[in-house]
Amino acid sequence: MVESSEHPVERLDPDPPLADWLVALSRDSTFERPQAAPTGDRAAPPLAAIPSLLSLLKDPNRTVRRQAVTALGNLAGEVRRVLPPLHAALKEAALNEGDDGVRTEAVRALLKAGPQPASEAGALVDALHSDLEVVRFHAAITLGDLGLAGRPAVPDLTHAALWDDDPAVRVEAAVALWKIDRKRPPVIPVLIKALADDNELVCWMAADSLGEIGPESRQALPALRRALQRDFRISLIKTSAILALERIDPQATAGPGER
Repeated sequence: MVESSEHPVERLDPDPPLADWLVALSRDSTFERPQAAPTGDRAAPPLAAIPSLLSLLKDPNRTVRRQAVTALGNLAGEVRRVLPPLHAALKEAALNEGDDGVRTEAVRALLKAGPQPASEAGALVDALHSDLEVVRFHAAITLGDLGLAGRPAVPDLTHAALWDDDPAVRVEAAVALWKIDRKRPPVIPVLIKALADDNELVCWMAADSLGEIGPESRQALPALRRALQRDFRISLIKTSAILALERIDPQATAGPGER
């Protein structure tokens, strides 16, 4: 920890640039170091410095705390600056790279990078309109996880649930609507339609989701029973359908007709 502005920081750190940053902090430096990308009139610290900079926010020396805050702000600004071209490059590779392996890694990298910065819901809404199905899929899941904070996305989720080209995206958009606002009308019909999809994974997702919704998805009971008559390669789909029937109505599996 930094004791005063007169003494350099002494830390065991294998990264010389990081050590330089921390010493600079202790000396009330202007945070300049060679070959650093500028943000305004100051350079941003390396990403590896974040844990140490966060710890310096509790330093007893107010000058050190102020410099740490400045460094973190510069770093945030630099990350914000580089994310749009990073997203664009990864998206280009994911869509147009000729090698399947490289294209797959580009998709994974794009998902790790997350939506472009803005408000969280706003960035995820943008991701719902991506050319990549996997990005739209994960955007819908994340919006559902936001709960009420995802309300700004309801119109776009409704559109995705009804008209997205990918059935898995439609299912996840419907589930997100349910998690955000349980009164949205497209949810159950979208999941009922998904139960009849040729893609067995989509059927599985729909059955699981209907089971999670429970009694409020009673109108799906006939579709779940029809699903039980299908010959699935994935045997767990029928298990999920049975569990969904039991969660919606404990008597639902007692007989072929509706009670």
